[in-house]
Amino acid sequence: MSLITSLLRIYISAYKFIFFDSVCVFCNSFSMDSLCYTCLDTIRKRISLKVLPGYVFQKSLKEVHFSNLYFLFLYDELYDFIRLYKFENRIDLINHIVMLIMDVVGDDILRDIDIITFVPNHNKLNNFLITLFLANQFNIVFKEVVSINPKNLVLQHLIKDKKSRIENAKNKFVLKNGINLANVKKVVVFDDICTTGSSLNEVCRMIRTLNKNILINCMVLAKA
Repeated sequence: MSLITSLLRIYISAYKFIFFDSVCVFCNSFSMDSLCYTCLDTIRKRISLKVLPGYVFQKSLKEVHFSNLYFLFLYDELYDFIRLYKFENRIDLINHIVMLIMDVVGDDILRDIDIITFVPNHNKLNNFLITLFLANQFNIVFKEVVSINPKNLVLQHLIKDKKSRIENAKNKFVLKNGINLANVKKVVVFDDICTTGSSLNEVCRMIRTLNKNILINCMVLAKA
């Protein structure tokens, strides 16, 4: 385990110890971890790696900039899990999320990946922390490629209309200064939830402006 991973685990464990009781977030039984063994095992049995080819999104997005979307479960299957992690900011669940990803993501998906990056959230570290964890666990270069456009602070998940979500994503991000992907061949982009795929696709489009020949795959926890 790398020093960065160890420090992240200490930070997340301290976060739970300071802000939350020693109980499982689901069953409220005593647990030093955020999930007790029984609940973690129940979730583990309900997930598996699934894949959607990029062309599936072509009808709604018109131009798709990634090859495949990998996901662990459907949003409705583990709604409470996602709600706690994303909307109630239970970042103490990140340790478990990374373990679940590692359980089902094989080396074939992350083999020969040059960098792993993420779709940033408004004022939240969730995607950043998970991607940093994965980068260290799989020995992949971690890079922040885009940030939130300060001129567009409309939250994607609050937009219910599909067309409006897709339109909003087009002005959602800006490239970080000094990013050079000229020699990069394969990239994985992580996000927690894929609804329309518009945010992921916009990040991938921006990556391609730096290198049009990059092979990009996307990975999410849940497909809505």
